[in-house]
Amino acid sequence: MTTKFLLQQRLFLQQLAAPQFNTPSAVVKHMGAIQAQDYDMAKWAVGQRVTTCHSSEVEAAINDGHIIRTHVLRPTWHLVNPADLRWMQELTAPHVKKGIAHYDKKLELDDAFFKKSNKLICKALEGKHLTRTELKAVLDKAGIESDSHRLVHIMIRPELDGLICSGARKGKQTTYALLDERIPKTTSLSKEEALAALALRYFTSHGPATLKDFSWWSGLPVTIAKQGLEAVKKELDNEGDYYFKSFTGKATNKIYLLPNYDEYLVSYADRTALAHEKHAHKMQRSAPFFDNTIIIDGQVAGTWKREIKKDDVKVSLQPFEKLTTAQETKLKKAEKEYINFTCPK
Repeated sequence: MTTKFLLQQRLFLQQLAAPQFNTPSAVVKHMGAIQAQDYDMAKWAVGQRVTTCHSSEVEAAINDGHIIRTHVLRPTWHLVNPADLRWMQELTAPHVKKGIAHYDKKLELDDAFFKKSNKLICKALEGKHLTRTELKAVLDKAGIESDSHRLVHIMIRPELDGLICSGARKGKQTTYALLDERIPKTTSLSKEEALAALALRYFTSHGPATLKDFSWWSGLPVTIAKQGLEAVKKELDNEGDYYFKSFTGKATNKIYLLPNYDEYLVSYADRTALAHEKHAHKMQRSAPFFDNTIIIDGQVAGTWKREIKKDDVKVSLQPFEKLTTAQETKLKKAEKEYINFTCPK
């Protein structure tokens, strides 16, 4: 498989080159999960994958519970469709818990502790959406030590246990809510069904990708991830170790301003195709993949930053090399798209 074909297919399947969905919740469902520790930039990750979209529409979808932001898959924030959260959580949470167990032990957090803290948190959330600060006050009142690092792990646990998830925003602060109050009961899946569903979702939205890529993205051990891939192989196209759902759209040379932690960058174990040889010296560290990036011909060609003051949005662009006049025009168009997405209507 050529690098050109690989990147073109990913741009299409990840809904960047030719978005096919009209709502934020639909694109999140297609993607399976979208990494989202930077809240504002995660909205842009969703927005540019929708045919026409504004930041306020993504915010409304999150506030209304049509998109949930919680810890799932790997131990980090993701946006997921509410219909998928329970079965994804049941499948991946045991592995996330195992992965962070040594940190819990250092922080003196065990099952007995979590039983107590979970109960306090869930009681406080009955009929309410509360911020982390408000929930910290509940824990403090109960005599539970909750410094910033400890509080992170205290709050992750009831998410992984399927008890809480994101609530509606309070101003600029995120909140938590009870999962059963936030999301109606959904059909449960067996482990085998969940594995197959997650594998099919990944390869149809992130392909072409390998088993190792799927294992990294899902947080599942390779041996378990392989079971999911084996279950859906017949529904996928493949070239060598790469599996995908081929898209036959017209190739695009659009330039993209991707947010930090974008799925196009972070959802693969092997990211070598994303860096051009002439920029290899700039890619010796992994940081550019976690910055806001400029994408030209499917590869990282620079970084960008934003500055927001009241209703004014400014973007500073740092391409790795001097661009052609045509590229400059396309880059300015990408900049305008981001500003229009972010600025108040």
